[in-house]
Amino acid sequence: MGADPVKSFPEDLGEKDKISWNNIYTDEFFPLIKPELERNGVKTDQLDENQKKLITFDFLLANERIWPSSVDEWGKFEENDWKNDARYFRDDYYYKKNYQPSNIEKTWYELGWFFLRVQRIYTGIKSARNVLENIWNFEKNLFELNDNTKTFDQQSKVKIQNSVELIVNSLFNFFLPHNHLNLRSDLVFNIDSSNNQDDQSLISDLILYYNEKIAPIIWRYNKNSSNKQATLTEKIRDKTYFNTYLKPLLPEIKDILTDPELNKTYSDEIQKAAKEGLEKAGQKAWGIWLKNYQGKYGIKFRPEEIDSEYFDESSLSVVKPEEKTEEEREKKEEIDQKAEKTEIKEKKIS
Repeated sequence: MGADPVKSFPEDLGEKDKISWNNIYTDEFFPLIKPELERNGVKTDQLDENQKKLITFDFLLANERIWPSSVDEWGKFEENDWKNDARYFRDDYYYKKNYQPSNIEKTWYELGWFFLRVQRIYTGIKSARNVLENIWNFEKNLFELNDNTKTFDQQSKVKIQNSVELIVNSLFNFFLPHNHLNLRSDLVFNIDSSNNQDDQSLISDLILYYNEKIAPIIWRYNKNSSNKQATLTEKIRDKTYFNTYLKPLLPEIKDILTDPELNKTYSDEIQKAAKEGLEKAGQKAWGIWLKNYQGKYGIKFRPEEIDSEYFDESSLSVVKPEEKTEEEREKKEEIDQKAEKTEIKEKKIS
C-alpha cells in the first residue's frame, strides 16, 4: 500500500506553521521530504539544487504550509529566479530539463497547482472587471467633450485624461502573470469552457480597442505636452513575461510615438525624417479617430491646426463657410454679372 502523499510529517512542520517564500531553505526542509521521495523511487542524490527547491515548494504548498495567496506575489516575475520555475510553466521546465517527475512529485505539484488555479481565475476576473469598468467611465466621459469654446487638450485634461491613464494601468495589470493559468507556453490563459470564454480572446479584443480608441488620444495629448502620458507599450517595456509568453499570442499593440527612439549617433537628417514620419502617422491616426467618433459622441471643441483635416465644422455654433474653388468663384462672378446686366435692361425698359 503506497504512502499517503499528504500525511503528517514531523513536528518541525506543525499545523500552525506557515512558510514564507524567503524562508524556503532546502538544507532545512529537503531532509524531511527525502525519505518519502526515496520510498517512491526518486534518486535524490541525482537532483540538482533547483530541482530540490521545486520539490520542496510543491510539498509545502500541497500540505498547506505556504499561503497560496502569497505565492504569486502580485505578478512578480524576475529573470533567472527559481520562483518563476516553481510557480509558472512547470510543464515547459520539465520538458526543457528532460526530467520525469515521480508519482509523488506529480501529486504534490498537482495539489498545489489546484490552489493556484482557483486563485488565478479569481484575480484574472477581478483584473478584467477593472479594465471594463475603466472603459465604461471613458466612454461615458467622451460625451462630456462638448464645449466648442475650448480646445481638445483643454477639455481632455479635465474630462478623459484620468480615464485614459486608468485604462492603460489596468490593462498593464491584466497582463501580469498572476492573472493567468501559465501551465505551459501554449496554455497561458485562463479558460472557462462552461461559459465559452477565455482570457486570450478578451485581451485580444481589449488590445484592438486600445489601438483604435486610446492610442490616438495619447498621441494627441503627448504631442503638445511636456508631461507625457505613458503608453501601454512603455508600461510593459522590457517585461520578460509579456514579451516571452503573451505577445506571440496577442494582436500587436500599436502605440504612436511623438519622438523617434533613435540612437543619437544617427545623422540629423535621419532623425528629422523619422520624426516627420511619426508626425504623419500620428496625424493620420488622429484624423481617423475624429472621423469615426466626433459625430458619434457629439464631440465639440475649438479646433487647432492639428485637427483641421478631419474636424467636423458643423459641430461649431457658427458654421464656417466652405471655401470655393477658383472655377466655382469664376462661375459665381459670371452669374452675378449676368444678373446685373439683366437688372440694368429691366430698368431701361421701365
